[in-house]
Amino acid sequence: MEELILRKVDVSGCVVDPGRPTTNKLRILAEGDHIFPQQVARIDRADRSPISGEVEKQAIRYLQEIIPQVDAVLFSDYKCGVVQPQVIRAAQEAARLSNVPTVVDSQGDLSKFQGCSLIKCNQQEAEAYLGRELQTEADFAEALNQLCGDLEAQVVVITRGADGMSAIEAGGDYFYAPVATPSEVFDVTGAGDTVIAVLTLALVTGVPLLDAAHLANCAGQVVIRKLGNATISRQELEEELGKLKG
Repeated sequence: MEELILRKVDVSGCVVDPGRPTTNKLRILAEGDHIFPQQVARIDRADRSPISGEVEKQAIRYLQEIIPQVDAVLFSDYKCGVVQPQVIRAAQEAARLSNVPTVVDSQGDLSKFQGCSLIKCNQQEAEAYLGRELQTEADFAEALNQLCGDLEAQVVVITRGADGMSAIEAGGDYFYAPVATPSEVFDVTGAGDTVIAVLTLALVTGVPLLDAAHLANCAGQVVIRKLGNATISRQELEEELGKLKG
């Protein structure tokens, strides 16, 4: 907490659990002369036990206070015990009362996010949930229709790595958004976070889903050219979009 405060990060929403260690992620890089560093392994040290008791109550109270003041709620589930069913349900109820969309980067367990506005998963997560491989565009279309119905979501997105993403709106048509400006991959760390952040911003500003998907693809392409858990600026996104005009 002290390190965040020193860096002028707003910690008003942080809940401290004195019995839980801070998650530590050690990335091992390979590098050499004239070679951009490449991540070859990562060692995580984390407590993945579910939060409970007073810690969970504090988290829920904060969500109930802050949600009426925000434009969207984004669940990014890193499987560290925080995004539990009780927390999800409380956030969904507060969001419903304030007419705020709920957005999900599931990273696995899709079913616990039933009823959220927009749900994003990658191809492997979708295949695991559905119990079948997705190979053709017909496969992806069928998968998205099923996910949209099963999860009662307004929008479902399946990211496909270097192949871009597929998406569907409830009652709408399936579409595929390829990566328009493929680039060399230096580090995929943070790419998924960037994609869901851009999709969320597009959702709350009323950008059509197809345009939102292309924006998110472009943002992801910028991030994978950076080392580490990188972010993207508005200027960088504008420059990437400018390449499409060329």
